[in-house]
Amino acid sequence: MTDEERWEIYHALLARSINGKLKEYHTTEVSNLFSVPLQTVQKIWRRAKNTPNGEAVDVSHKRKGNCGRKKNHIDLSRIVDVPLRRRKTLQSLAASLDMSCTSLFRCLKDGLIKRHTNAIKPSLTENTMRVRLEFCIFMLDRSTMPDHPKFNVMHDVVHIDEKWFYMTKRQSLIIFIPLKKLHRIALVKVHPVQRKIRNRAAGTMELKPMTSIKREDIKEFLIEKVLPRIRERWPREDFGKPIYIQQDNARTHVDPTDEYFRAAASQQGFDIRLMCQPPNSPDLNILDLGFFNAIQTLQHEVCPKTTEELVYAVKNSFDEYSSKHVNRIFLTLQSCMKETMKVRGSNDYKIPHLKKAIMEK
Repeated sequence: MTDEERWEIYHALLARSINGKLKEYHTTEVSNLFSVPLQTVQKIWRRAKNTPNGEAVDVSHKRKGNCGRKKNHIDLSRIVDVPLRRRKTLQSLAASLDMSCTSLFRCLKDGLIKRHTNAIKPSLTENTMRVRLEFCIFMLDRSTMPDHPKFNVMHDVVHIDEKWFYMTKRQSLIIFIPLKKLHRIALVKVHPVQRKIRNRAAGTMELKPMTSIKREDIKEFLIEKVLPRIRERWPREDFGKPIYIQQDNARTHVDPTDEYFRAAASQQGFDIRLMCQPPNSPDLNILDLGFFNAIQTLQHEVCPKTTEELVYAVKNSFDEYSSKHVNRIFLTLQSCMKETMKVRGSNDYKIPHLKKAIMEK
Protein backbone atom coordinates (compact mmCIF):
# COMPACT_ATOMS: atom_id res chain seq x y z
CA MET A 1 0.00 0.00 0.00
CA THR A 2 1.33 3.40 -0.95
CA ASP A 3 1.49 6.43 1.31
CA GLU A 4 -1.18 8.13 -0.81
CA GLU A 5 -3.60 5.26 -0.19
CA ARG A 6 -2.89 5.32 3.55
CA TRP A 7 -3.63 9.05 3.64
CA GLU A 8 -6.89 8.54 1.71
CA ILE A 9 -7.96 5.92 4.26
CA TYR A 10 -7.14 8.29 7.11
CA HIS A 11 -9.11 11.17 5.57
CA ALA A 12 -12.07 8.85 4.95
CA LEU A 13 -12.04 7.83 8.61
CA LEU A 14 -11.60 11.42 9.74
CA ALA A 15 -14.61 12.50 7.69
CA ARG A 16 -16.77 9.86 9.41
CA SER A 17 -15.55 10.60 12.93
CA ILE A 18 -17.45 12.72 15.43
CA ASN A 19 -15.28 14.50 17.99
CA GLY A 20 -12.46 12.09 17.16
CA LYS A 21 -14.56 8.97 17.67
CA LEU A 22 -15.79 6.38 15.15
CA LYS A 23 -18.80 4.10 15.16
CA GLU A 24 -18.10 0.37 15.09
CA TYR A 25 -19.23 0.02 11.49
CA HIS A 26 -17.12 2.95 10.19
CA THR A 27 -13.85 0.98 10.01
CA THR A 28 -15.63 -1.91 8.28
CA GLU A 29 -17.18 0.52 5.82
CA VAL A 30 -13.80 2.09 4.94
CA SER A 31 -12.21 -1.37 4.74
CA ASN A 32 -14.76 -2.44 2.13
CA LEU A 33 -14.48 0.90 0.32
CA PHE A 34 -10.71 0.59 -0.25
CA SER A 35 -10.60 -3.23 -0.37
CA VAL A 36 -8.01 -3.48 2.39
CA PRO A 37 -7.95 -5.64 5.53
CA LEU A 38 -9.89 -4.34 8.52
CA GLN A 39 -6.82 -4.54 10.75
CA THR A 40 -4.91 -2.21 8.41
CA VAL A 41 -7.64 0.43 8.66
CA GLN A 42 -7.71 0.09 12.44
CA LYS A 43 -3.91 0.43 12.68
CA ILE A 44 -3.96 3.62 10.62
CA TRP A 45 -6.64 5.17 12.83
CA ARG A 46 -4.92 4.01 16.03
CA ARG A 47 -1.63 5.52 14.89
CA ALA A 48 -3.31 8.84 14.14
CA LYS A 49 -5.05 8.84 17.53
CA ASN A 50 -1.77 8.14 19.37
CA THR A 51 -0.04 11.17 17.89
CA PRO A 52 1.14 13.42 20.77
CA ASN A 53 -0.50 16.81 21.12
CA GLY A 54 1.21 19.53 19.13
CA GLU A 55 2.72 17.14 16.57
CA ALA A 56 1.52 16.65 13.01
CA VAL A 57 -0.27 13.43 12.18
CA ASP A 58 1.79 11.10 10.01
CA VAL A 59 0.34 7.82 8.75
CA SER A 60 3.04 7.15 6.15
CA HIS A 61 4.98 3.91 6.01
CA LYS A 62 7.54 3.46 8.76
CA ARG A 63 9.42 0.97 6.64
CA LYS A 64 10.51 3.64 4.15
CA GLY A 65 14.31 3.83 4.17
CA ASN A 66 14.50 1.13 6.82
CA CYS A 67 14.02 -2.00 4.75
CA GLY A 68 16.14 -4.12 2.46
CA ARG A 69 19.72 -5.25 2.82
CA LYS A 70 21.88 -2.85 4.78
CA LYS A 71 24.71 -1.24 2.82
CA ASN A 72 28.22 -2.30 3.61
CA HIS A 73 30.45 0.46 4.85
CA ILE A 74 33.24 1.17 2.37
CA ASP A 75 36.30 3.11 3.40
CA LEU A 76 36.87 5.19 0.27
CA SER A 77 39.79 7.01 1.86
CA ARG A 78 41.94 4.00 0.94
CA ILE A 79 41.68 4.98 -2.74
CA VAL A 80 44.25 7.72 -2.15
CA ASP A 81 46.86 5.07 -1.33
CA VAL A 82 46.23 3.16 -4.58
CA PRO A 83 48.74 4.07 -7.35
CA LEU A 84 47.29 5.90 -10.35
CA ARG A 85 48.22 3.04 -12.66
CA ARG A 86 45.82 0.80 -10.70
CA ARG A 87 42.92 3.27 -10.91
CA LYS A 88 42.38 3.17 -14.66
CA THR A 89 39.45 0.72 -14.48
CA LEU A 90 36.90 -0.22 -11.84
CA GLN A 91 38.09 -3.82 -11.98
CA SER A 92 41.69 -2.87 -11.24
CA LEU A 93 40.71 -0.49 -8.45
CA ALA A 94 38.35 -3.05 -6.91
CA ALA A 95 41.11 -5.66 -6.90
CA SER A 96 43.47 -3.20 -5.19
CA LEU A 97 40.87 -2.44 -2.51
CA ASP A 98 39.97 -6.13 -2.11
CA MET A 99 36.29 -5.50 -2.74
CA SER A 100 33.73 -6.36 -5.39
CA CYS A 101 33.50 -4.34 -8.56
CA THR A 102 29.73 -4.08 -8.08
CA SER A 103 30.13 -2.29 -4.75
CA LEU A 104 32.57 0.12 -6.33
CA PHE A 105 30.16 0.75 -9.20
CA ARG A 106 27.41 1.61 -6.68
CA CYS A 107 29.74 4.22 -5.17
CA LEU A 108 30.27 5.64 -8.65
CA LYS A 109 26.52 5.68 -9.30
CA ASP A 110 25.85 7.41 -5.97
CA GLY A 111 28.43 10.09 -6.75
CA LEU A 112 30.81 9.07 -3.97
CA ILE A 113 33.61 8.63 -6.51
CA LYS A 114 33.98 10.16 -9.97
CA ARG A 115 35.68 9.31 -13.22
CA HIS A 116 38.25 11.78 -14.47
CA THR A 117 39.91 11.87 -17.86
CA ASN A 118 43.02 13.85 -18.61
CA ALA A 119 45.02 14.22 -21.79
CA ILE A 120 48.56 12.95 -21.36
CA LYS A 121 50.91 15.85 -21.92
CA PRO A 122 54.56 15.27 -22.78
CA SER A 123 57.15 15.95 -20.13
CA LEU A 124 59.14 19.09 -20.91
CA THR A 125 62.72 19.95 -20.06
CA GLU A 126 63.86 23.39 -18.98
CA ASN A 127 65.36 23.99 -22.42
CA THR A 128 62.12 22.98 -24.16
CA MET A 129 60.08 25.32 -21.97
CA ARG A 130 62.47 28.13 -22.82
CA VAL A 131 62.11 27.41 -26.55
CA ARG A 132 58.31 27.34 -26.20
CA LEU A 133 58.37 30.70 -24.45
CA GLU A 134 60.61 32.21 -27.14
CA PHE A 135 58.34 30.82 -29.85
CA CYS A 136 55.26 32.45 -28.32
CA ILE A 137 57.06 35.77 -27.91
CA PHE A 138 58.13 35.60 -31.56
CA MET A 139 54.45 35.47 -32.54
CA LEU A 140 53.73 38.81 -30.82
CA ASP A 141 53.29 42.02 -32.79
CA ARG A 142 56.33 44.16 -31.97
CA SER A 143 54.42 47.40 -32.56
CA THR A 144 52.03 46.62 -29.69
CA MET A 145 54.70 45.90 -27.10
CA PRO A 146 55.23 46.39 -24.23
CA ASP A 147 52.05 48.22 -23.17
CA HIS A 148 49.33 46.31 -25.03
CA PRO A 149 50.89 43.19 -26.58
CA LYS A 150 48.89 41.44 -29.27
CA PHE A 151 49.56 38.49 -31.52
CA ASN A 152 50.36 38.81 -35.19
CA VAL A 153 47.49 38.07 -37.55
CA MET A 154 49.52 35.01 -38.66
CA HIS A 155 48.65 35.49 -42.33
CA ASP A 156 52.31 34.88 -43.12
CA VAL A 157 52.50 31.44 -41.45
CA VAL A 158 51.70 28.22 -43.30
CA HIS A 159 51.22 25.20 -41.02
CA ILE A 160 52.20 21.85 -42.52
CA ASP A 161 52.09 18.36 -41.09
CA GLU A 162 51.39 14.78 -42.14
CA LYS A 163 48.21 13.00 -41.16
CA TRP A 164 47.00 9.46 -41.73
CA PHE A 165 43.39 9.36 -42.87
CA TYR A 166 41.60 6.05 -42.55
CA MET A 167 39.16 4.31 -44.83
CA THR A 168 38.12 2.42 -41.70
CA LYS A 169 39.32 2.86 -38.15
CA ARG A 170 41.65 -0.12 -38.51
CA GLN A 171 43.06 0.34 -41.99
CA SER A 172 45.38 3.30 -42.60
CA LEU A 173 45.58 4.52 -46.16
CA ILE A 174 46.70 8.03 -46.89
CA ILE A 175 48.70 11.01 -45.68
CA PHE A 176 47.85 14.65 -46.30
CA ILE A 177 49.64 17.97 -45.99
CA PRO A 178 47.15 20.84 -45.47
CA LEU A 179 48.46 24.33 -46.13
CA LYS A 180 46.54 26.57 -43.75
CA LYS A 181 43.46 27.35 -45.90
CA LEU A 182 45.41 27.31 -49.17
CA HIS A 183 45.49 23.74 -50.37
CA ARG A 184 45.84 20.10 -49.40
CA ILE A 185 48.24 17.65 -51.01
CA ALA A 186 47.85 13.88 -50.93
CA LEU A 187 51.05 11.91 -50.45
CA VAL A 188 50.10 9.22 -52.94
CA LYS A 189 51.69 7.80 -56.07
CA VAL A 190 50.43 5.94 -59.12
CA HIS A 191 51.75 2.40 -59.59
CA PRO A 192 50.90 -0.27 -62.18
CA VAL A 193 49.04 -3.32 -60.92
CA GLN A 194 51.44 -6.26 -61.02
CA ARG A 195 48.92 -9.09 -61.13
CA LYS A 196 45.68 -9.61 -62.96
CA ILE A 197 42.60 -9.79 -60.79
CA ARG A 198 38.89 -9.92 -61.48
CA ASN A 199 38.34 -6.16 -61.65
CA ARG A 200 41.73 -5.02 -63.00
CA ALA A 201 44.08 -6.20 -65.68
CA ALA A 202 47.81 -6.39 -65.08
CA GLY A 203 49.50 -3.07 -65.77
CA THR A 204 46.48 -0.94 -64.82
CA MET A 205 47.63 2.25 -63.11
CA GLU A 206 46.44 2.35 -59.49
CA LEU A 207 46.66 5.10 -56.87
CA LYS A 208 48.46 3.91 -53.74
CA PRO A 209 49.49 5.70 -50.53
CA MET A 210 53.12 6.21 -49.62
CA THR A 211 53.42 3.97 -46.59
CA SER A 212 57.02 5.04 -45.92
CA ILE A 213 57.86 8.75 -45.89
CA LYS A 214 61.49 9.86 -46.02
CA ARG A 215 63.09 13.27 -45.77
CA GLU A 216 63.69 13.37 -49.51
CA ASP A 217 59.99 12.67 -50.12
CA ILE A 218 58.99 15.57 -47.88
CA LYS A 219 61.51 17.86 -49.58
CA GLU A 220 60.22 16.85 -53.01
CA PHE A 221 56.62 17.58 -52.06
CA LEU A 222 57.57 20.90 -50.48
CA ILE A 223 59.48 22.08 -53.55
CA GLU A 224 57.21 20.65 -56.24
CA LYS A 225 53.81 21.00 -54.57
CA VAL A 226 53.81 23.36 -51.60
CA LEU A 227 56.00 26.19 -52.89
CA PRO A 228 54.15 26.52 -56.24
CA ARG A 229 50.81 26.65 -54.39
CA ILE A 230 52.09 29.42 -52.13
CA ARG A 231 53.41 31.47 -55.07
CA GLU A 232 50.16 30.95 -56.95
CA ARG A 233 47.82 31.96 -54.15
CA TRP A 234 49.81 34.47 -52.11
CA PRO A 235 48.37 38.03 -52.20
CA ARG A 236 50.31 40.37 -54.48
CA GLU A 237 50.24 43.17 -51.88
CA ASP A 238 52.29 40.97 -49.52
CA PHE A 239 54.91 40.14 -52.14
CA GLY A 240 58.45 40.33 -50.77
CA LYS A 241 57.49 39.89 -47.13
CA PRO A 242 58.77 36.82 -45.24
CA ILE A 243 56.55 33.74 -45.41
CA TYR A 244 57.05 31.07 -42.75
CA ILE A 245 56.31 27.37 -43.23
CA GLN A 246 55.87 25.92 -39.76
CA GLN A 247 56.61 22.23 -39.25
CA ASP A 248 57.19 20.00 -36.25
CA ASN A 249 60.47 18.36 -35.33
CA ALA A 250 59.95 14.98 -37.00
CA ARG A 251 63.16 13.40 -38.26
CA THR A 252 61.79 13.17 -41.79
CA HIS A 253 61.17 16.90 -42.03
CA VAL A 254 63.47 19.19 -43.94
CA ASP A 255 66.20 21.08 -42.12
CA PRO A 256 65.44 24.85 -42.18
CA THR A 257 69.06 25.44 -43.27
CA ASP A 258 68.85 23.05 -46.25
CA GLU A 259 70.53 24.90 -49.13
CA TYR A 260 68.56 23.11 -51.86
CA PHE A 261 65.24 24.11 -50.31
CA ARG A 262 66.36 27.67 -49.57
CA ALA A 263 67.37 28.13 -53.20
CA ALA A 264 63.98 26.89 -54.39
CA ALA A 265 62.13 29.00 -51.80
CA SER A 266 63.83 32.23 -52.92
CA GLN A 267 62.82 31.93 -56.58
CA GLN A 268 60.65 34.61 -58.25
CA GLY A 269 61.54 37.08 -55.50
CA PHE A 270 59.74 35.22 -52.70
CA ASP A 271 61.18 35.00 -49.20
CA ILE A 272 59.87 31.65 -47.93
CA ARG A 273 61.47 30.26 -44.79
CA LEU A 274 61.17 27.00 -42.91
CA MET A 275 60.67 27.15 -39.16
CA CYS A 276 60.24 24.39 -36.59
CA GLN A 277 57.79 24.59 -33.73
CA PRO A 278 59.16 23.75 -30.27
CA PRO A 279 59.65 20.04 -29.47
CA ASN A 280 56.76 18.18 -27.82
CA SER A 281 54.40 21.05 -28.58
CA PRO A 282 51.35 19.88 -30.56
CA ASP A 283 49.40 22.67 -28.84
CA LEU A 284 51.34 25.23 -30.90
CA ASN A 285 50.15 23.90 -34.27
CA ILE A 286 46.57 24.39 -35.47
CA LEU A 287 46.62 21.07 -37.32
CA ASP A 288 47.19 18.98 -34.20
CA LEU A 289 45.17 21.41 -32.10
CA GLY A 290 41.91 20.73 -33.89
CA PHE A 291 41.98 21.01 -37.67
CA PHE A 292 42.92 17.39 -38.39
CA ASN A 293 40.20 16.03 -36.10
CA ALA A 294 37.60 18.29 -37.68
CA ILE A 295 38.53 17.16 -41.20
CA GLN A 296 38.56 13.49 -40.23
CA THR A 297 35.13 13.81 -38.59
CA LEU A 298 33.69 15.12 -41.86
CA GLN A 299 35.53 12.46 -43.85
CA HIS A 300 34.09 9.64 -41.72
CA GLU A 301 30.58 10.69 -42.78
CA VAL A 302 31.42 9.25 -46.21
CA CYS A 303 32.16 5.56 -46.77
CA PRO A 304 35.00 5.39 -49.33
CA LYS A 305 35.91 1.96 -50.66
CA THR A 306 39.00 2.79 -52.71
CA THR A 307 42.02 5.02 -52.30
CA GLU A 308 40.70 7.36 -55.01
CA GLU A 309 37.39 7.71 -53.16
CA LEU A 310 39.24 8.34 -49.90
CA VAL A 311 41.37 11.08 -51.48
CA TYR A 312 38.24 12.69 -52.89
CA ALA A 313 36.42 12.41 -49.55
CA VAL A 314 39.27 14.08 -47.64
CA LYS A 315 39.64 16.85 -50.23
CA ASN A 316 35.90 17.44 -50.22
CA SER A 317 35.87 17.58 -46.41
CA PHE A 318 38.71 20.10 -46.54
CA ASP A 319 36.80 22.29 -48.99
CA GLU A 320 33.59 22.09 -46.97
CA TYR A 321 35.27 23.20 -43.75
CA SER A 322 34.42 26.87 -43.37
CA SER A 323 37.01 29.59 -42.88
CA LYS A 324 34.99 30.75 -39.86
CA HIS A 325 35.80 27.51 -38.06
CA VAL A 326 39.45 27.74 -39.14
CA ASN A 327 39.58 31.19 -37.56
CA ARG A 328 38.27 29.72 -34.31
CA ILE A 329 41.15 27.24 -34.24
CA PHE A 330 43.60 30.12 -34.70
CA LEU A 331 41.96 31.89 -31.75
CA THR A 332 42.44 28.73 -29.71
CA LEU A 333 46.08 28.63 -30.81
CA GLN A 334 46.60 32.19 -29.62
CA SER A 335 44.94 31.39 -26.29
CA CYS A 336 47.30 28.39 -25.91
CA MET A 337 50.32 30.61 -26.54
CA LYS A 338 48.99 33.13 -24.04
CA GLU A 339 48.58 30.44 -21.39
CA THR A 340 52.02 29.06 -22.24
CA MET A 341 53.60 32.42 -21.52
CA LYS A 342 51.71 32.65 -18.22
CA VAL A 343 53.23 29.35 -17.04
CA ARG A 344 56.71 30.25 -18.36
CA GLY A 345 56.75 27.83 -21.28
CA SER A 346 55.20 24.86 -19.50
CA ASN A 347 52.22 22.89 -20.80
CA ASP A 348 50.61 22.69 -17.37
CA TYR A 349 47.51 24.69 -18.25
CA LYS A 350 43.93 24.24 -19.38
CA ILE A 351 42.75 25.65 -22.69
CA PRO A 352 40.37 28.49 -21.74
CA HIS A 353 36.82 28.57 -23.06
CA LEU A 354 36.63 31.73 -25.17
CA LYS A 355 32.99 31.55 -26.33
CA LYS A 356 34.22 32.15 -29.87
CA ALA A 357 30.76 31.86 -31.41
CA ILE A 358 29.56 34.76 -29.24
CA MET A 359 32.64 36.82 -30.13
CA GLU A 360 31.74 36.55 -33.82
CA LYS A 361 28.32 38.13 -33.31
